[in-house]
Amino acid sequence: METSGRPVKCSIPTRYQSHAGLYTPIAVKPHRRVTMKLYLSGKGAFAAAMADALIGGGHQVVGVTSPACRAGRDESQGVAAWDRSRTWAVRHEVPWRPSDELRAHVVPDGTEILLAAHSHAFLGRATRARASVAALGYHPSLLPLHRGRDAVRWTIRDGDRVTGGSVYHLTERTDCGPIAAQEHVIVPPSSTAQSLWREYLAPMGLSLVGFVHVQRFWLRFRALSLIWG
Repeated sequence: METSGRPVKCSIPTRYQSHAGLYTPIAVKPHRRVTMKLYLSGKGAFAAAMADALIGGGHQVVGVTSPACRAGRDESQGVAAWDRSRTWAVRHEVPWRPSDELRAHVVPDGTEILLAAHSHAFLGRATRARASVAALGYHPSLLPLHRGRDAVRWTIRDGDRVTGGSVYHLTERTDCGPIAAQEHVIVPPSSTAQSLWREYLAPMGLSLVGFVHVQRFWLRFRALSLIWG
């Protein structure tokens, strides 16, 4: 973390660096470095890149859940078939579980942030409560617009001129929680869902989540307000 008042950035892996410099959502003046313990639920290259960005920012990933294998693959095909998040966890000696096994007892004591990054697993109330600060997700749209799995495709299908990414508090309703951080981008002409995700919305997500650790005490207050209304 920088302490000079310049924007705080996280480490952006190479595959998402094409436009990553555009997405530093806010300038802050933190009083001290905050290292957080995060549990990551996600899948694919994006979740693995998110894990790299978090540890690159000095944080600790205490556990990972993901699908066991990539789409269309199975265990009989060996390690090459594994989901990239699973491969990341094994390589970094971080405890891993299949997504469908994520329950409250799986999340280690002391976890501060439970983070969903390209995750389609529902995280129940008891599981979310294991995070002492907040349970957060990243969604590639300007919520509440385009909730659900196909947000980027809907953006292209509907001809949206502006889109963005949202870090939000996980609740009982899908993609409906209060917004923790949000940023927008103009949709370039001739964009496809794949190019918009790869070149803009994925790096935006990594940068927005890199902003989470400087919000630690605000997030804790917001999470309590969700409980007490």
